[in-house]
This record gives sequence, structure tokens and C-alpha cells, in this order.
Amino acid sequence: MSNPMDSKADRLQEEAVQRFDPQKPLAVFLVGGEHDLGAAALRVFQSSHGSEYRQILFLSVGVLDYGVMDAGVVDNDNDAPEKARHLKLKTELALRPYLDTAREMGMTVDSHVSIATDPIEEIDLLSTKIALVCPRAVFFVSKLVFQKPNWFHRFLHKGTSDAIRKRLEKKGFPVSVLPVVVPM
Repeated sequence: MSNPMDSKADRLQEEAVQRFDPQKPLAVFLVGGEHDLGAAALRVFQSSHGSEYRQILFLSVGVLDYGVMDAGVVDNDNDAPEKARHLKLKTELALRPYLDTAREMGMTVDSHVSIATDPIEEIDLLSTKIALVCPRAVFFVSKLVFQKPNWFHRFLHKGTSDAIRKRLEKKGFPVSVLPVVVPM
């Protein structure tokens, strides 16, 4: 039986090979659930790295609830695949403003959306495939930074970008953090 993760990764490789020049630097922009944060991070990217990178891949993982996945497997819930398709479409639509903005900047752009229950694991898998195809890829994660942090900020913001950054760094992949400063 084939592993669906392998076919997803293979499709990503084919798309990347066709769309990007593997000899040139590739910015892999990780877009999470906080799409307002991503827009601000894209502005930071443009001002600090825009001239270095002329090709950019927007990568986003839609997080599928375990309950939806379990319902589809255990209860033969016919709505589970539909919910996954809806989540993928919603995530793809959320990336359109990024694609439009990057095109306006004159970049070669594409996006890849994946659906998973664990975004950190999924990014880990996809990053390896991307780095194999485009060895000059640099991964960009955004991080919310409070000028006056409070104790509860740690609980409200899960630290997913830090976990992803650490995973990618352990693999030896270059990672750049795009700080989005909040004046509160």
C-alpha cells in the first residue's frame, strides 16, 4: 500500500522543479493560521530580503482536527473528506493575497497547501523535499514579538514558529525569523 504522504511530497517536488530555478535562491515563506501576521511578515521580508530573492514558495499547512479525521476512519463519516477539501480550499484562498503581492514585486511565485493534524511534522517532511529539489532554499518563519510582553502572551501564542525553526535548524536548513513587532 502506498503512503499518501509520499505522493504528496512527490507532487511538491514536481511542482517546484517545474516552477523554480534550483540554482537560484528560493525563499520558502511559511504561512500559518494568523494570516494578518503573515501579511505583516511579508512586508518585513520585502524590505529586508526582497532584492535577494526573486522566487518565493508560500507553504501553508491546514490543520485538520483529529476528531474529523477519526470520524472519517472510524464512523465512515462521508463528510470527513469533504471537510478536508474545504479546509484545503480555505487555506489556498488565504494564500492568494500573498501570491498577488509577490507577483506585484516581480517575483516568480507558487504555493503549496497541505492538510495534516500536526503542522510541525508536516513542515518537517515538506522542508526535506523542498531542500532536495532547491538546495538554495531558505525558510522564513514569522514571529510575533511584543514590545512589552506579558506573562499570558506565551499561552496565547503557542510558539509554533519556534518549534518549526528548531526542527529545520537541526536538519541544517537555513532559517530566517521575520519579527513582527506589536507595540503593546
